[in-house]
Amino acid sequence: MANFDFKTWCKNSDLKEATVESLQTEDLDTKDALKLMQGNDLEKLGLTVGQKRGLEAALRKLKHETKVEGKLSNMTGSEPVTTKSLAKDGGLDEILKKIEGAGSLEDSLLALASTEPFMKPSTDSSCLS
Repeated sequence: MANFDFKTWCKNSDLKEATVESLQTEDLDTKDALKLMQGNDLEKLGLTVGQKRGLEAALRKLKHETKVEGKLSNMTGSEPVTTKSLAKDGGLDEILKKIEGAGSLEDSLLALASTEPFMKPSTDSSCLS
C-alpha cells in the first residue's frame, strides 16, 4: 500500500488553499483522520458550499479506494483474483450463484441452437427490392 501524501491528495481533489489550511489546523491531514470525518466535522471547518461539496466527494472517493485496497490486500497469493472473488464481497455473490445454477453459457447456447433453425443470409439481390 502506497504512502498517503496529504498535499497531493488535496491538489488532486481540487481543494483550495484555505480548505487545505483548515484541514491542517484541525489535524485532519492524515488518511486515517480524513476517513473518520463526519458531516458535523465539515460544518466546523467553515468552508464555502463549493469546497464543502468538493471535500465530501474527495472523502467518499478516499474511503472507497481504501476499502478496495483492503479487500485486495486481504487476498492471499495462492488465491487467483477473478471476477467472482472480487464480486463476492461487493454484493454480487447471489447473482453469480443464480447464474451458476442455471448451467453454463455454452449449455444455454446449445439449447437455443437446437430449437432455432439457423438460416443462412440470402445473397439473392431480388430480396432487396
